[in-house]
Amino acid sequence: MIIQQRRMTAVDTVLVFFSVFVLVSLLASPRSPRQIVEVDSGNGETIAYGVALDHADLSRIRVRLDNYGQPTQHRLLGTNRWIAETSRLYAAGAESLWKDRSSQPTIQQVSHQVPAVPHHAAIAGWSRIADEAELRIAQMNQHQSQQIEKLPPPPVKLGPVVSVPWTWRSTFLATTLAILMLLILMLWQYISPTLAMTEMEAPPRPDNVEPSSAAHWMPVRVLPQWIDLHQSIGCQCRRLLMAALPIAAFLGILATIISL
Repeated sequence: MIIQQRRMTAVDTVLVFFSVFVLVSLLASPRSPRQIVEVDSGNGETIAYGVALDHADLSRIRVRLDNYGQPTQHRLLGTNRWIAETSRLYAAGAESLWKDRSSQPTIQQVSHQVPAVPHHAAIAGWSRIADEAELRIAQMNQHQSQQIEKLPPPPVKLGPVVSVPWTWRSTFLATTLAILMLLILMLWQYISPTLAMTEMEAPPRPDNVEPSSAAHWMPVRVLPQWIDLHQSIGCQCRRLLMAALPIAAFLGILATIISL
């Protein structure tokens, strides 16, 4: 008996769904690798997400991580360095200026009291200012070093660069298109059903058969493989499509594995 199958089998349904899902996921997945960024949420949990390598935030994160734990150049440090260097320069200038003047010969009486050398006070004053500035610089550097030692690990870490097979967007798109393809094939199956042959047996011999004909009565069993059914063009195209989808999905997975 010839019947028309207007419903897809469970095996065909699962095979078509996963084939379309894999194909769309591979096509819609990001092509460029992504940088894994790990963020400490503060309660002991780490949140990891992927960022494109050309993303602007990634460069800023790298700069901040490079500068994390490094001593900062405070403006007071620069001011005190300028004070110390300038004071040393003035002290050296005062000493050289006095040497130039003291080289000229002078005549003094023996009873004359030698006054204090004027450049000593200037040198001492500028040296004291330079020493105080250098002391402040040392204290600020020490305080900064102590603060750096107390710093906890950075809350953001950069993980490895990986290839993301899919994203939420690609997953949603793949699921939607897989369901849409299933609906199309179900409608196609209903419009162009698949012809199938069921096993048939000859009906039992009727009781009103004449004795002369009963001797030639023989039940015949017809097996489905004995009959070749000619499917419609729509059915053949659907079968070709359903066979091509798993092959394409397998080749896509194989190509992705080879490229890793």
